[in-house]
Amino acid sequence: MSTSNKLTQTFASSSLAIGVATLASLAGTTFLAPSAQAVNVAYTSGTGFATTTVGDKIYTFVSGNAPSGTISLDFFTLPTDDLYTFRYTPSSPFNPATPVTLKYTVAIIPASPNFFKGVSLGVDVPGSASQVQVTAGVVPNVGSSFSLVSNAGAADGPNPTAPLNTIKSLTVTNTIAATGGSAIVNSVSNTFTQSTPRASVPEPSAVLSLLALGGLGLVSLKRKLG
Repeated sequence: MSTSNKLTQTFASSSLAIGVATLASLAGTTFLAPSAQAVNVAYTSGTGFATTTVGDKIYTFVSGNAPSGTISLDFFTLPTDDLYTFRYTPSSPFNPATPVTLKYTVAIIPASPNFFKGVSLGVDVPGSASQVQVTAGVVPNVGSSFSLVSNAGAADGPNPTAPLNTIKSLTVTNTIAATGGSAIVNSVSNTFTQSTPRASVPEPSAVLSLLALGGLGLVSLKRKLG
């Protein structure tokens, strides 16, 4: 009886281990919630914000006279892409009757195997005061520069970075300007995607087959020992 229990427990543990190992190999892709990180950094007009690392990205202020506020740095790991967002939110919404800028660099740390894949621009403006144009000039460490343009809060991008699997650093200059008398800016955001090596993921049918095999073996062993 004691031997039977031990054999059954051993086989059950092995079956469970197969299931857990299989499910663990899918962690962060199918069954588990994405990894996420968010950091808020104080921004002062003219002097900028402290250099900050989030995930494998380093954000460094270059120059700018946009009104003081907060820089929010968000990071999400998804099944196919990693998403990084740089969001500038002024202390209070403002009218950019005189154009202002905010320039910074975002670089992937040297030890990371990742590369930039694309850039998007988003602008939050109230519907009643949307006469705003924001231009994001993007200069990669290699390849050609490009610009994203948002009018009246419309998003632009993602614009792919080229050549692929090459770019490790971007310099971004956001220029915020009014196009009419009714203009208010709530926030401006730049979103970056990157190419990230992913471990191969077993097909769902393979996962179910392994779990079913373990369950059938356990039933068979119980019958023999009974």
